[in-house]
Amino acid sequence: MDIDRQIRFYQQKFESNPNSLFVIPLADMRRAGGDAVAARDLLIKHKSTIESNLSAMIVMGKCLHETGNRDAAIEMMQQALSKDSENRVVAKLLQEYESASIKDVKPKAPDVIPETPEVVEEVQTPEVKSTFVTMTIADIYLQQGHREKALEILNRILEVSPSREDVLEKIAKIEGM
Repeated sequence: MDIDRQIRFYQQKFESNPNSLFVIPLADMRRAGGDAVAARDLLIKHKSTIESNLSAMIVMGKCLHETGNRDAAIEMMQQALSKDSENRVVAKLLQEYESASIKDVKPKAPDVIPETPEVVEEVQTPEVKSTFVTMTIADIYLQQGHREKALEILNRILEVSPSREDVLEKIAKIEGM
């Protein structure tokens, strides 16, 4: 089945049930057909699907990368990896996106992508270059058993946003371990 036919198929399925997960293969087919902007916009309209579904996160990450939003694509893949740390597809895409030089990425699409509110600051240290300080990164450190690194990340988030109750709760929980 060619891509146009697949797009029509998934479009029909999606239109018959707009709250279904058919939004994911529809967006992926649009992306594969060369319209990553339309695919990205479709997923943005169905934000709750992206937040709760690993496949949707992967498709969104691909769309973001293909529209030149490298940093947002990396962040999306990091979030996906935090949901499934053993997922080799996500790990490979994340590595690919992180190693792509700026010139390898197309210019950003004219549409504005909303900033991920979780991104607080970019850290430049000799040990870790261009790492985002996020709750997701803290969770990954915790899953890997790096309690002190997780606490360091959470404390950096608090420096920028001292009123974040979720961060305070997470710190208390970790310190209680």
